[in-house]
Amino acid sequence: MNSVHPVIKTFLLSAVLIMFIPDRLLAQSLIGLWRTDIVQLNDPLGQTNKAYDTVEFLEDGSFIMKSLMLKPAVNGGDEGGDPISVAAYGNFKIVDDNHITLQVTKMKFGKGQLTPIVGVLTTNSYSFSGDKFELHTKIDNTTSIFHRVKKEH
Repeated sequence: MNSVHPVIKTFLLSAVLIMFIPDRLLAQSLIGLWRTDIVQLNDPLGQTNKAYDTVEFLEDGSFIMKSLMLKPAVNGGDEGGDPISVAAYGNFKIVDDNHITLQVTKMKFGKGQLTPIVGVLTTNSYSFSGDKFELHTKIDNTTSIFHRVKKEH
């Protein structure tokens, strides 16, 4: 009485696996480094800065999201020194084909210390196609378009 017919058992196991495989495949597709295009910003002091964002999804379900601003050019030359950065560290989970949860657990400002924070769990909409990833964040109601960063061989 307490044994399940092998055919039913196989069917149920297959159904459970099918429910979890798509999210796992989507998560695997996002693994890696993504970057937005460089944009030009004008600050209140009249300086022109260039900035971009990156997000790296790791296999362990964590992510690192950075906003980087290149220092203004000095005397008409190239941007000077290391970029100014703000980094958010946390965990992600694919909810379905259109939603991803992000929870920030640590922040780092510039070269400062990594600071633990009480992260808010947000469910954000996204779309993904090939080497393009669009993320619409609820917190600031913006959409960022990222492109996969190819590994150099």
